[in-house]
Amino acid sequence: MADILNCSLDNFAREKTIRLVLKVDQFFKRSKLGSIWGTLYFQLDDNEFYPEKGWTDLVGAFLRIWLSALISIADGSQKKQDASFLDGPLTVYLSSDDRNLVQLTFVHREATRYSATATTKELLGNAITVAKDFLVLCRQRDWANDDTEAVAALTRQGIQALGQLRVGA
Repeated sequence: MADILNCSLDNFAREKTIRLVLKVDQFFKRSKLGSIWGTLYFQLDDNEFYPEKGWTDLVGAFLRIWLSALISIADGSQKKQDASFLDGPLTVYLSSDDRNLVQLTFVHREATRYSATATTKELLGNAITVAKDFLVLCRQRDWANDDTEAVAALTRQGIQALGQLRVGA
């Protein structure tokens, strides 16, 4: 019985390396209305991806949501947040009791696909890196919209929040 329980819990609640991945490929485009689309997904360890490897979505809009959620956890203003992808019923739920560790639940259509724990520093540092890369790519293409402006402002806030986490460590 214990072996069955351990096996069934293997994909849940263990510490994982979690990174948001932005790929610059044929899907990194700006629509006629100015929205910026691209390949954006989470990599959980080596062979697990959410929503899936190669997922395309509104990059700037998701980065706004993700950065905002992480900043509010990092600065302690919120203990629970969620970040939904814009193309599909896909949400990452975040909770933290102490600002340093975040419990993440990756949900698709109300069913939990993965659960994991990561440090706030790791998650926010990765989000800032992806956001900076996104902004450079947009500047190179002379793309600007409300999302790029918000991502730039949130990146600055994220850097400050990350600095506060490092001071408090």
